[in-house]
Amino acid sequence: MSRKSDKVRIVYTIKDGSEKHKFGVNKLVWGGQDNSTLFSLGRDSSIRAWTANGDAQRPKLDYTLSGHCHWVTDGVSVGENTLVSSSFDQRLLMWDLPSQKLTQLGNHDDYIKCISYACTAGVVVSGGFDRMLKVWDLRRGASTASTSASGRAETPPSRPKLESKSGSVYSISSSADASVVVFGSTDGVLKVWDTREKKSDSTRDLRGHRDTVRCVQVSKEGTQVVSASSDRTVRTWDMRTLRELSCFSHHNASVFSLAVNDSFSHFLSGDSDGKVYMTSMSGGGLIEQGDEWESVCLFDAGQPVLSLCPARLDYAFGGGVWSATTDSSLHYWDFHQRLRSPGDSGIRRAMQSYIGVGEAREAAEGGFAKEDAGVYPLLSSPSTAIEGDKAITKFHILNDKVHVLTMNSAGQLHVFNLLTGDSHPHIGSGEEDFNREVKALSKEVSVPLWCSIDIWSGSLMVSLDASKCLSADTYTEDCNIRMEGEPDEKFNIGQEVLRALFANYLVQSRENKKKLKEKEEEEGGEKEDSSRAEAHLGDAAEDDRPIVRFSHPDRIQVTLLDSSTGLATLSKPLPQLAPRDVPPTWAMGPIEMTGALQQTAATKLNFAVLSAPGMPVATESSTQKLTAQGSVRLAKILAFVKGRVEVCCDDKEVEREFAEGPVDKLLKMTCKGVEVSPNTTLSTVRQFMWKESGDTQFVYDLTDSAKQAGIRLIVAPKHK
Repeated sequence: MSRKSDKVRIVYTIKDGSEKHKFGVNKLVWGGQDNSTLFSLGRDSSIRAWTANGDAQRPKLDYTLSGHCHWVTDGVSVGENTLVSSSFDQRLLMWDLPSQKLTQLGNHDDYIKCISYACTAGVVVSGGFDRMLKVWDLRRGASTASTSASGRAETPPSRPKLESKSGSVYSISSSADASVVVFGSTDGVLKVWDTREKKSDSTRDLRGHRDTVRCVQVSKEGTQVVSASSDRTVRTWDMRTLRELSCFSHHNASVFSLAVNDSFSHFLSGDSDGKVYMTSMSGGGLIEQGDEWESVCLFDAGQPVLSLCPARLDYAFGGGVWSATTDSSLHYWDFHQRLRSPGDSGIRRAMQSYIGVGEAREAAEGGFAKEDAGVYPLLSSPSTAIEGDKAITKFHILNDKVHVLTMNSAGQLHVFNLLTGDSHPHIGSGEEDFNREVKALSKEVSVPLWCSIDIWSGSLMVSLDASKCLSADTYTEDCNIRMEGEPDEKFNIGQEVLRALFANYLVQSRENKKKLKEKEEEEGGEKEDSSRAEAHLGDAAEDDRPIVRFSHPDRIQVTLLDSSTGLATLSKPLPQLAPRDVPPTWAMGPIEMTGALQQTAATKLNFAVLSAPGMPVATESSTQKLTAQGSVRLAKILAFVKGRVEVCCDDKEVEREFAEGPVDKLLKMTCKGVEVSPNTTLSTVRQFMWKESGDTQFVYDLTDSAKQAGIRLIVAPKHK
């Protein structure tokens, strides 16, 4: 097994079939035919397409795009048929909307935070936490140029060493021809990158903000810029002079979202307190019949506002806006009529921070002035909502290592089966009930941990790696599941999950083996190593063992992650996995059941079997140490003892009955004086009964029924 293969993790996400987001939505963007589709890019890793025209009708889900495996951070619409999205999975994906198929444009070396589309140039610019900016030619599907946040330009794939003083790229925007790119970082400095410059020092600074620049928007011509920051201000800039024009400080919290109209006369801004304002940049009013109002508090979303998407591209005198927050719901606010008479929601020109730059900077440094303390939101509630769903916020893996108890954001409890993907509601609600049910559902059974679980997406994300995936042998009886075969069959949990995830690959592998066998028979049994290698066969005979299937395969998302880079090499819904989508090399053998499982040595346990008074010593000595897998049941140890003794009785019929009968009819095992069921495993006894660091000690004896029948034991002659 190669070390490189060992670094590939398999992650499968168990979804519940909901059509709603489970966590906050980072970005809203119009796209599709006639810009009639609202795309919501979520922290649950999904992109959802909604039919939402800003009217009173409840929007409906058209489809969901599943390809990212971390937060989807930003997105841009490219024409009617294409959407480009970025993610914390470090990848930039391009979606063909009619077919819903994706193409990976490329990646960064760390989280991608933001992207911008230059419509006339046909390129997308991306920025991330690796302090890099990259320009992607959508017609070529490749990065054409890049620069670092420190101002150094490069030609991929080379990457210069970055200066430590430069921060991660949090915001980015470009002119329509991509000649001017402006981006903001954690140091509060806006940088202007002239992509036409060939010098390494190709950026200029715009200084004014005093904290992370979270939003920036450049006009199509590249002559104007609006930026918003965690310093609670929104600032405008003249790109011809590279100077700040004005500073608006009406927010009382970090500004998280920004939307500017096409004519760059007005902007919408949302902050971490949930307040959303509409502001005039030109000094003119917001009202058609007057010009005294320069800023209006439109609404309070109640959560940090992450994205604002106007229903009209030019909303200088009213309309509506979709808002996305850290909550999973989306809301549409219609302020068209109310804006004509803002009343206590407006901020007059004399109260607004549309003032000299020096005065604005002084106001920002001194904190938020309370002149607008009497300003109230124009709208008290949204006119339309796309309700979000409840996310899993807490989980506990039960002792059988197959079932997981979860609690969602509404306090509801569910039990998930990691083998089948099934879930069902469980009695109880809230933290107290969750803790009580963990104890009630945890059987006294010890099974090694074979996976790790994350819930950052709001769903269960089960991660498998080469080091422990195959460490958990268990029995169907211990985890209350049914499998084809023996009523109480022993199986490896990780192996069965691997076979279920890559069932299409396994079926194809079996077919390849069958064809190879037929060919060898035709050729007189001659083997062709090349054909065997191409088919990924291995050395074992064909295995026809049934494959455990997930109950709802369409709710399972499968991702392959390279642990060394953090990049996903594959991410698809389970039904879309083709035979050519092969698993990592370390998983091929377990899937095809070729050779012994490479289990960890940690599953081996040392123990000693002592004899009760009057019983013969069944081992070579009374102090002999034995070793076995932790999943071995005591019935097997009793069988070992029985094989080293002879059963004697004056009544030969009774002797035969006990000698040939089941082992638990003849012998019993105790640990610390307590009789243990023969179906109990070594690891279970050690965890729940022995509870000491030394070797586990067992004592074997005749059962009460055997003693009553007059059974005696002697050491078998061959073991004397």
